[in-house]
This record gives sequence, structure tokens and C-alpha cells, in this order.
Amino acid sequence: MAYTANDAFCAQADVEGLIGRGAFTSTTKPSAQQCLDWMARVAAEVESRLAENGIAYTVTSHGAPFPATPTDARTFRLKVLAESANAKGAAAQVLEMHDVKDEYGRVPSAVAMREEYLALIGTITAVADAATLVAACSITDQTGLEFNSDTEF
Repeated sequence: MAYTANDAFCAQADVEGLIGRGAFTSTTKPSAQQCLDWMARVAAEVESRLAENGIAYTVTSHGAPFPATPTDARTFRLKVLAESANAKGAAAQVLEMHDVKDEYGRVPSAVAMREEYLALIGTITAVADAATLVAACSITDQTGLEFNSDTEF
């Protein structure tokens, strides 16, 4: 299946910028399509993390994209985090597949980019978790409210 830009949170230019080799085309290594494919695969990971934490936003092709200009601060943070994580994760995969490996068979720039991606995924989880927290008690009448010595907050 050939993926398109609508299958990712980030733009192809974001991944190209992180890699720093200019624009991908049908004849470059990686090709533009290979980049789009990795973007879509990483976007699926990001979508999954959002969904696990009660956030329903998806990439455009799945029908519930983030608003173009979110008015809620948490939604804006999640949008930026999803875009950044998507770009870093895809860049890490592209570098791993198409860059020069060290004596251990690794691509140091890909390893660093992957670590940044994983940190962003952790931040997405924390922000999404905070966005979905609800009050355990919604009583507004505090008349007669008592706290015992073993009450925990």
C-alpha cells in the first residue's frame, strides 16, 4: 500500500529537514514514497498511544484530525507533540535504513533520533493522561463535609 501525506501528523518536509539532505524524490535514497511510508507507520504508533490514553485525534485520512488551530492548550500541545514525534520517528527509521552504519551496525544519528522520538511518546502519554483526568468527586455542596485522619488526597 502506498501511503500519502494524509496518513501522517507531520509533513514530509519535516522529516527531510531533520535528515538534512534536501527533498526526497522518486530517485533519491530514500525515495519520497519510502519516506511517506515510514511517516504513516510511525503515525500509527502515535495514534495508538493517543487512543490508549483516551485521545481520539487521528491523522487526516482516518477522519478525526487535530484542529488546524486548536484553541484548547492541551489539544495544541498534543498536536505539536504528535507532529514532532511523527517526524522524529520517521527520520530515525529512514536514517536507520539508508545511512552509513558504524562498526556495531548502528547509525548513531538514527539512535539519537529514536531516543528523542521515544521521549516525545512518553510526553504524549503524560499530556494525554492529564487531559483525560476527571474529578473523583464532583460534590459542590460542602456543608457537613468532614475529613478523617486517614483521608488521602
